[in-house]
Amino acid sequence: MKWLEREVWELLSQNEGKVQLANRSTPTGSKLPEAETASMGTFLGNMIYVLEALGFAFFEEPGAPSTETLALLSTSPAAPAVQSFFTGAQPRSETHKAHLDMVGDGYVLRAGSMVSANATDSLPSSVAKLRAQLLAENALMPQDGCLRLTKDIAFTSPSPASALVKGRSSTGHGDWFRTTDRKKLGDVLRER
Repeated sequence: MKWLEREVWELLSQNEGKVQLANRSTPTGSKLPEAETASMGTFLGNMIYVLEALGFAFFEEPGAPSTETLALLSTSPAAPAVQSFFTGAQPRSETHKAHLDMVGDGYVLRAGSMVSANATDSLPSSVAKLRAQLLAENALMPQDGCLRLTKDIAFTSPSPASALVKGRSSTGHGDWFRTTDRKKLGDVLRER
């Protein structure tokens, strides 16, 4: 519990614009074996995802860029460093991949990404609305048992992007993998 308390405190202390911490003292934390750290990291990612799905965006960094800003940043020659991630759509195949770029403090789901053709009841309602809108705009086109995204979509969090791709509730911190070394997005964010 001390490890989790320290991690949550550190994340929230970086977000003073949205959250006011009652505890100004840094929690002591604890050193865990590597396997337990990985399990707790997964738990933390799931906890953040559930809070975001319920509308509590406590963990988004302050001043996260707007959708329009992300779209401009991702194509600008003076754009901030971009890290690329991937995940798979259903049915699984080497060609059924989606690609997400982390641009500054935001994320861009890239055109050409494959999205699961079917959605489950666990898909968050906000993502279900986005999916319906994209289908109505013909921005999701049938291809090879999936749907192909025909335009870039900007997000302020990775979880809705992975939920859109998978057609179900999903945690972006655990479901996106960096293309260069297959490291989970959550692990990459903790290293920042």
